[in-house]
Amino acid sequence: MRDLIRWAIAISATLFAFHSHAEAPPKNPFLADSPWPMSHQGPYAQGSSSYPGPTSKQSLTSDYLPGLPVSITLGYANTESNKPTEFWGSSLFTIFNAETRPQSIHRNVYVKKPIAENALSGAYIVVDKDNATFIPVGDTALGKFKRVEVSFLWWKTSRIEKLQELAIPSGYIAPGDYIVGVNMTYDGHLIVVTANGVVCNADRNLNQFDCITLKENQTISNSIAIDEEGGIYIVSDKYMNRVQWTGSLLSTSSNDGSWQAGYETGPTQPLPGRLGTGSGSTPSLMGNQGEDQFVVVTDGQELAHLVLFWRSEIPNDWQAIGPGKDRRIAAEIPITFGNPNATSSVSEQSVLVRDYSAMVVSNDYAFSSSWLPGLLQYTTVFFSNIGPNAPYGVERFSWDPVFKTVKSDWSNKAISCPNGIPTMSAATGLAYCIGQRAGVWTLEGIDWHSGESAFHYPLGILPINNSFYAATQIGANGDIVTGTFGGVVRIRQK
Repeated sequence: MRDLIRWAIAISATLFAFHSHAEAPPKNPFLADSPWPMSHQGPYAQGSSSYPGPTSKQSLTSDYLPGLPVSITLGYANTESNKPTEFWGSSLFTIFNAETRPQSIHRNVYVKKPIAENALSGAYIVVDKDNATFIPVGDTALGKFKRVEVSFLWWKTSRIEKLQELAIPSGYIAPGDYIVGVNMTYDGHLIVVTANGVVCNADRNLNQFDCITLKENQTISNSIAIDEEGGIYIVSDKYMNRVQWTGSLLSTSSNDGSWQAGYETGPTQPLPGRLGTGSGSTPSLMGNQGEDQFVVVTDGQELAHLVLFWRSEIPNDWQAIGPGKDRRIAAEIPITFGNPNATSSVSEQSVLVRDYSAMVVSNDYAFSSSWLPGLLQYTTVFFSNIGPNAPYGVERFSWDPVFKTVKSDWSNKAISCPNGIPTMSAATGLAYCIGQRAGVWTLEGIDWHSGESAFHYPLGILPINNSFYAATQIGANGDIVTGTFGGVVRIRQK
């Protein structure tokens, strides 16, 4: 009877915990009021949305906006009733402004931007409440842009105006360094991080950068997450870092709440398709105030693991999960995609988080092109829909706040999301990714609760539908949008 009562209490507590934390992260008041104002949807970098997406392939169609490769993320401006939904994008060579119309995507205007030495610079984007857009330009500068209406008599057009450009002070920048990640604090400050671990803060007028450098020569290959308390979460090839924004300066002092934790970083050479060593994911934040709070990444082991770090205070009675493990690690679980005998797995894409659940997709390509020079290193991603090179597997995990453990909820070995960042809709209970079936690029709809395929919508075999690392995003009116190797694709109701 005592055991029965204990289990009843545990089940009730679990259900209560799920209900109590089922809301989205707090809204940043300095971001655009839109479905997707910045990379990974918001400062928590969860990649999930409260907006609805499609629920079946019936009556779906797609629109295509040609453009240069590749807009990793599209930043939506403020949504206004009775007006087209406006968004910004950044490709290798241009910054553009476009809008979704009922039956098309229209490019309003674009401008050329300085060619960065590293293709990753400029991948991330932030749109603020005034519809100003912040995008890295060149390698070590941040630009502020806005679309301005121009009219003369009956003739009307628009142009992109660069309001400000601010370079990181040269004393912080070594040759070959470049901006990797961009995010915005909850008091409206821009935070950027470079590949060499330089972290800088500036206000939205881009008056000046105040910078610090992470210790021990850390290398960064993904963007960053920020919470409402000023915690800035940066994963490197060596550590998971929390840098604290105090409201006036950046701090790495534990007295201000900063910390650094080691994790299993894996081999020193990037695996096929990976952008760097160590974790392949932008940190995602899990849990709101008053709950268990974590920062979530995939690690760099040959068999990748999902890793949860305590975000703020570590519980007083918490013991390290194993010998040699940092006490800040709350959980570490292998990602097998349903294969109990798996000895290797790779997930380059950021962990998709909603509530206490996290979903990862396989990016384990059969062929490596990392030995090729320059942009040719991405050949394996370009052909990630082809035959045996295409990876398969999706898996979801959940944190149990009662038993303080992570478990695998489900896995689906049949679904392929080769290279794009997945998303999910809390309104429809479906996860989405740009997938492939027999070489044909698709939109995949996956039941968030069971992992079963809900639907798939074919897009075509051409590279113009290849997501090529880009985020699958939930837009307005139930739309799905994504950057592709050839431009922008929107999937919508007819």
